[in-house]
Amino acid sequence: MGNVEFRLGGIERLLVAEGSVGVILFNCVINLSPDKTQVFAEAFRVLRSRGRLGISDVVALIDLTEEMRQDPAPKPAVWPGPRASTMRR
Repeated sequence: MGNVEFRLGGIERLLVAEGSVGVILFNCVINLSPDKTQVFAEAFRVLRSRGRLGISDVVALIDLTEEMRQDPAPKPAVWPGPRASTMRR
């Protein structure tokens, strides 16, 4: 696997050059970022033309009340399992 690199960094500021990445995989991390718009902007900044972005993350299917947001033990119906998606730049 000589064409793969793993790097430790923040998803809002990826430590790679613009247009230098062929594939990005986000596995259940976007939901942890307070600035999801910046996550996607940064991903598209570093992706090469025709690069691929893979996402597996949790999603809320309803608007959450403040009580739901503060619940330390969210219910599975509110926080469904991961959803996967891929897209090309």
